Amino acid sequence: MDTVLAISPRNLGLIMLQTFCPLCFWILIRMRFHPPFDHGGGALWTYMQQIQEAQIGHHLEEHGCLPKEFAPFCDIKSRTEFPKHWSKFRYQHKSGVILYGIPDEIFTLADGSQCVIDHKTAMNKGTGDPFLPIYNSQTIGYADIAENGLNLGKVTKAGLFYWEVQRAEVIDDPSGHYEKGKVWVPFVPKTL
Repeated sequence: MDTVLAISPRNLGLIMLQTFCPLCFWILIRMRFHPPFDHGGGALWTYMQQIQEAQIGHHLEEHGCLPKEFAPFCDIKSRTEFPKHWSKFRYQHKSGVILYGIPDEIFTLADGSQCVIDHKTAMNKGTGDPFLPIYNSQTIGYADIAENGLNLGKVTKAGLFYWEVQRAEVIDDPSGHYEKGKVWVPFVPKTL
C-alpha cells in the first residue's frame, strides 16, 4: 500500500464534520473514496453544471462581469485556464499529502488575482449547512493547488455558487411553466 496519502480537498473535509468517524474515514481511504452505490444522478449534475457554466460565460461575454445577484463575486472578469483533469490538477503539499481534484471554475478578478468557485445545485443554507466544512475544505484546497501547486496566481477569493431550484413555483403553477412541450424550471443563483 502507498505510504503517501493522496486525497481530494473535498474528501479531506470529511474530517471537519461534527459527525466525523475515524473508522469510517479509514475505510473510505482503503476504498479510495469509492463506496458502493454512491453514484446516483451523475448525468443530471453534469448537465446542471454545464447550464450553470453557460450562464456565467454569457454574463462575462455580454457584460464583462456578473450581475448583482453574484455579489461579492461581481468583480470576476474572465475564466482562468487550468488543467481540467484530477491527474493534472494536483500537487504534493509540504505535509507530504498529495492534494488533487477538479475545481468547477477558476476566475481572474478585476485586480488580476484568482478566485475559485464551486457550483452547488442546492439550497443555500448559509453557515447552518452541515456540509459547509467539506465545501470550505474543497475551495481552500483547490485554491492551494492553484496558487502553490500550479502557480496560476494569487488566490484571493473562494466561494460557492448555489443554484436554487424554484420547485414551489412550478408545483403551485404547473401550467405557467409548460410551453410548447417543454417544462421551464426557474433557478435562482445565490452565493456564499
